[in-house]
Amino acid sequence: MIERIHLKYLAASIATLSLLALSACDKGAGEKTSMAGNEQHSSTGAEIAGNQGAAAATGTDATLTALVRTALAHDPDPTLGQIDVQVLAGRVSLQGQVPTQAAHERALQLAGTVAGVRGIDDRLSVNSSG
Repeated sequence: MIERIHLKYLAASIATLSLLALSACDKGAGEKTSMAGNEQHSSTGAEIAGNQGAAAATGTDATLTALVRTALAHDPDPTLGQIDVQVLAGRVSLQGQVPTQAAHERALQLAGTVAGVRGIDDRLSVNSSG
């Protein structure tokens, strides 16, 4: 189970870094691309969501999907990394089950803090069994 969580973190990080690199390629020849403020370090999902820099400014659905998934995956609650994230026209759809109301609220909060998100469709349900 722990190995699966680590693989999710790795996959989300690779996807985010790939999208960052691609968004830098889209910059005009006369523009400078600065990565200042995007240093990688161990952090919570909220810190990651709050420090998106130039990639979030592009606002593409693929970029936003990767950024929201990364923010959820890096939260201390490992169940947030299992939420299905889809983005259409900047609107994030979160779907799946979470164990508690607190996890539900945290997922919505993290998704909402990612720069470029225009709205959130909450399709999460709290798993009442257990």
